[in-house]
Amino acid sequence: MIKNMRDISISLEFPVNEYLNRIGLLFLPEANEEGLNALVKAHTYAIPFENLDTLAGERVRLDVGSILEKLLKQNRGGYCFELNGLMKMALNYAGFEVHSFLSRVTYRRNNPGPLSHEVLIVKCNGKDWLVDTGFGGPGLTVPMKLVADKIYEQAGARFLLSLQPDDTLLLQREIAGVWVGLYLISKELATPLDIEMSNYFVSTYPNSPFRNRFMCVKTDENGMWKIENFDLIRLNSRHEIVQSSSLNNHQDFEEAINSVFGLTVPIEIATKAWLKVKENCS
Repeated sequence: MIKNMRDISISLEFPVNEYLNRIGLLFLPEANEEGLNALVKAHTYAIPFENLDTLAGERVRLDVGSILEKLLKQNRGGYCFELNGLMKMALNYAGFEVHSFLSRVTYRRNNPGPLSHEVLIVKCNGKDWLVDTGFGGPGLTVPMKLVADKIYEQAGARFLLSLQPDDTLLLQREIAGVWVGLYLISKELATPLDIEMSNYFVSTYPNSPFRNRFMCVKTDENGMWKIENFDLIRLNSRHEIVQSSSLNNHQDFEEAINSVFGLTVPIEIATKAWLKVKENCS
């Protein structure tokens, strides 16, 4: 399949040494299954999910330069379009064939949402792999074979893809003994314009959760940290709460962002984000 012009420009511009330093790898893995697993895991664990720019009223830009500047130079995190955007750049540079697809989030929803979440499908050794470094919830931490009706275990969690009547794929995770839907993956390839439109919607629509509540997640091999409402919460690999503490003011919030999530967020952005959520809860 011919790569689009955005893919070609990514390969030419990608600052591989800066990226490897950000994700804690000494060298770029080879373009095989082992290398794919290593690269995706390192990326997922190193770069947190966060929506502070959107809460602060800042525009989220998806051009190559803006993503590299924010996630690498500024030591920030991002949401799916940024995190998976950077992941796609790295995978392309490493020699993988990778394509974007949009999905409808079903997690914590009565009905599927709009096509507003980007996932990646990577071709490696004749197989298709689902890669998602930007779900911001109980999602994947390493690639998963794109095979329906087979349970996969990773980092203490169990995942399942189910083929739906309309040929979409539903990704599910077992939580507390129950299979919970995370999102429905469209069968159609997403174009760069599709991604731009979805990004604009989730970052500007007044009722978008990205504009109204904290969505901050830091994943590791034993579980994750997240900020929900005004609580800093630790969950284990089974997605059970094992620790929780209140964030009583924006100073507590900024300390958590810096020390727990390892992010360097400008004070004005963090303060605006805190005040926005406080306003929504008042």
